[in-house]
Amino acid sequence: MNVVIANMWHRRCKRWGPDTEFNNRNFWRRYVTFFVMPQVQVREQQSLAMLKVFLKENIGIERFKIAMREFYRNINLIQKKMRDACVAKEAKVDVLFNYWDKMYGQI
Repeated sequence: MNVVIANMWHRRCKRWGPDTEFNNRNFWRRYVTFFVMPQVQVREQQSLAMLKVFLKENIGIERFKIAMREFYRNINLIQKKMRDACVAKEAKVDVLFNYWDKMYGQI
């Protein structure tokens, strides 16, 4: 990395002259580009390593939570269908009861 910076400095001095103030104009841009970016990449790799360990430990828990949510959703669906079926059956019995009352009233 230092060789690259030295070569760039040499080319810049050769092209624009030995004026250090002019050559240091984009110092911060070069600093961020050549010194900070490798540190960012190292931090990113460390973060990914920690995240992989975390996910390996917790992915089973998340799968279990998803399975439990699906189970309870299915239980609620079954209960709703049973409730609806009981209401429909009760309505049918009520209709038949009224029909028999009318039949009995005519006799």
